[in-house]
Amino acid sequence: MGIVFNTSDAVAAGGTVHPVHTAHAAPVATRTDRQRQSGSASSAANKEILSKTHEEIRVQSQSRRQKAQTIGETINVLSGAQLREFNVTTPTDIAHYIPGVNIAGSSAGQNLTLSIRGIVQQDFSPIAESPNAFYIDDGYVAAANSSSIGLFDVDNISVEKGPQGTDAGRNSIGGAIHITTRNPTLTNQGYVTVQYGSYNSARVEAAYGGPITHNLGFRVAGFYERNDAYWKNMYPGGADLGNVEKYGVRGKLQWQPTDRINILLTGVYSRQFSSWAPYLSMSTRNVIDNSGNLVNSIIVPSPTLLGTVPSSASKLEVDSDSAQGSGNHMSLYGTTLHGTYSGDYVSFDSITNAMWQTQRQHFDDDATPVDLFNTDIPGTTRTISQEFRLSHQTGRLTWQAGFYYANINVGVLPDAEMFPPVNIQSSYTLNTDAVAGFGQAAYHLTPSITVIGGIRIGNDHKTYNYGSEIFTMSGQDLGAARTSYSGTMSNTMVSAVGQVNWQAAKDLLVYGGYRRGQQAGGFNAPFAGATIYPDSQIPYKPETVNTWEIGEKAMFLNGKAMINASLFYDDFVSYQAFKLIGYNGSQVTNNPASFYGAEIDTEFKPFRGFTVRASGSYLDAWVKNTTISDITYNKRPPYTSKFHANVLAEYQFPMAGGQMSIQGNMSYNGTYYMSLTNFDSMKVPSYILVGNRLAWKSPSGWEVAFTGHNLADTRYKLVGFDLSGLCGCSQVAYGQPRWFEGSVTKYF
Repeated sequence: MGIVFNTSDAVAAGGTVHPVHTAHAAPVATRTDRQRQSGSASSAANKEILSKTHEEIRVQSQSRRQKAQTIGETINVLSGAQLREFNVTTPTDIAHYIPGVNIAGSSAGQNLTLSIRGIVQQDFSPIAESPNAFYIDDGYVAAANSSSIGLFDVDNISVEKGPQGTDAGRNSIGGAIHITTRNPTLTNQGYVTVQYGSYNSARVEAAYGGPITHNLGFRVAGFYERNDAYWKNMYPGGADLGNVEKYGVRGKLQWQPTDRINILLTGVYSRQFSSWAPYLSMSTRNVIDNSGNLVNSIIVPSPTLLGTVPSSASKLEVDSDSAQGSGNHMSLYGTTLHGTYSGDYVSFDSITNAMWQTQRQHFDDDATPVDLFNTDIPGTTRTISQEFRLSHQTGRLTWQAGFYYANINVGVLPDAEMFPPVNIQSSYTLNTDAVAGFGQAAYHLTPSITVIGGIRIGNDHKTYNYGSEIFTMSGQDLGAARTSYSGTMSNTMVSAVGQVNWQAAKDLLVYGGYRRGQQAGGFNAPFAGATIYPDSQIPYKPETVNTWEIGEKAMFLNGKAMINASLFYDDFVSYQAFKLIGYNGSQVTNNPASFYGAEIDTEFKPFRGFTVRASGSYLDAWVKNTTISDITYNKRPPYTSKFHANVLAEYQFPMAGGQMSIQGNMSYNGTYYMSLTNFDSMKVPSYILVGNRLAWKSPSGWEVAFTGHNLADTRYKLVGFDLSGLCGCSQVAYGQPRWFEGSVTKYF
């Protein structure tokens, strides 16, 4: 008997890059045992790993590694090799390469999350759970800003689209993001990468692992990364912004005491330090109609109402009196224990996970040289979850059933907003107990037709406490800024799936089905002691969506070409919509909504060594009955572009005894809004980002690479909030400017 390890990563031995693939979940989308899946071991560091084609890409979240083209739920997968070659260092970077995925967030981009097909929770309060579930090695991470964490030694990232939860894990309505890191290997192997680039950016990443005994293996990995500030602060004595320092370490032990039992223990610690949030100021004004209703806000060329000049994005300049070069930080640490038993009749999985996330975010909210409004938000999120799964396959029937429990405890103590000469300190806590049972089955009616059905029934019980006090700058308590609030809610939720897959030909799959998704309600945290809505509007209701989708996956020209496409419709009974009107008017409400969309993913290999991949998405999405200043509108959801597309071309050829790779990529993001109000000041114009990569790899395991991002030095808006009614100014953050890196890697 010998230990069985997952050895699928090509990067560990310098494997070649492969285009992004749209995979499809298995008929029973089990999302099980990434860890117990095994592959052949890499031989030696100087042996070339065979290229994974789209026929060979496996969805890591499945209990059976099925070929991507034979199964039916839309999933986009980026391999570990792709992540390295695209220089993807945080999960949100994948939005530039996957259609239908946008970046959303707050804290000038220091807290980021992902919007999937227009579904996102924009609420910047740490108590808001994302509608898109986020997992690291099958462990659920609750905090919405988890997509800001650093990536290292990753095997793949997959994005599942549409409601989830009838097969495993936490229920979600928009989709799920899975990060799968590399497991121990049969042979001693690893790598070291040293990278240096623009703004004195530097990164060191390394990993090493192998067997300890015949049935016990290990892998350790870590990274360190930093860059200097690139936003020049024009305020005398003010600190430049945008500098970051972060590091992380992960350890894995994999033990296989028998042929049927496999146990994987993972521990991770990651931490990031940075400047205050690098917001720029815009000069904006509210537009009021003849009836006194707020109908728009616009960007104006004149100074703000504070008399200050707007920041200059083109010159990479800010003008902030309060922003400091340090003080912000976040961390993620925890452990996951995944045990698997593979029997003759059933397989059993147990996943125990404990994860902690801490953060502290400082803002100069007005982003001007006037000392008007600063914020300090520390918070902690603790997630403990336990999942059990049973699965079985016999004859034409495959089924899986399970139980899920999670306790999520969030504390923000205090949440301090500064209005000189007063200080408003708020505090709130939320405790969630979530329990659910789920089951899903697939039955093969004929060799070419499979029907799938699944259901999940769960309950979330939440307890919430909120308080807010006003203090003078000397510490004198002036009383409550808003009446304290305590509340509980208990939501019983039902998710379901029904689908038919038709294998119309050997290389053609047609599928169609229905999914129902539900996510529990929650509580608003009235920011800055807001009093513009009553206590009765602090709770908001569960979110429910009915999704219909049809699609096809086709390969032709003997596997040299691929076209995958899908059409979907999301009908929201109660979309949880976040809006900010006047800075103290932050609130989540329930609204009906309708989203129509289409996605396409293509790949073509016209001749040896050359690959072209293109994908795109279209989304027509509307949140209905949105009330702004007593007027009801239909509005587009925030961080949702109507059109999204990317193109990648790569040519590989022998050179100087090694392998040369030349790659170019381009992504297009259509116009979208940073706020549900859809005001002009919150509009993000469409933009194009262009990148490239040149790399040479030797047979002895050395790789030298040069990468460029945003080659046109485009200034594109990232996140922002409308403060027109407060100061005649608004805050906005931009993506990184042109950036180059050079790296040297040794695989061994």
